[in-house]
Amino acid sequence: MRFVLTNENKTTFRQIARGLKRIDPKYAFEGEEYFIYDNELYGQVDINRADHSFFHDDISQLKERVLSHSDYPNATRILSILEQATAIFFVNVVWSGSDTEDTLSKFEPLWEWFFANREGILFVDENGFYDNDGILLSIAVEET
Repeated sequence: MRFVLTNENKTTFRQIARGLKRIDPKYAFEGEEYFIYDNELYGQVDINRADHSFFHDDISQLKERVLSHSDYPNATRILSILEQATAIFFVNVVWSGSDTEDTLSKFEPLWEWFFANREGILFVDENGFYDNDGILLSIAVEET
């Protein structure tokens, strides 16, 4: 999952952690690498900025996803947002045998914090692009 930021405000792990602790003190980051809830690891995290080597590759891949659905409503809007991107908050979910829905629910306050405090969109792998109001572009998993 990725939150693509478009504002110039430099987002830090400290800012995010403070916001999440206000919601639930069980949230924490271990260093700038792990997303923790109630002392359990739920994800590996990173903030890729425009000067980071992976940033432009990631933006290009996201654009490709949108371009493959360019006839859908909101595709132009999403491409415009991706063009304005200044950073990407990246989460690699750690699946430790717990229920999928329970695991993903631990990230909801994180995305709510981003939508309330930053400008941008959320991309959920094999699902689609979201803004604060909901789904912008659905990207269904193709079955083989």
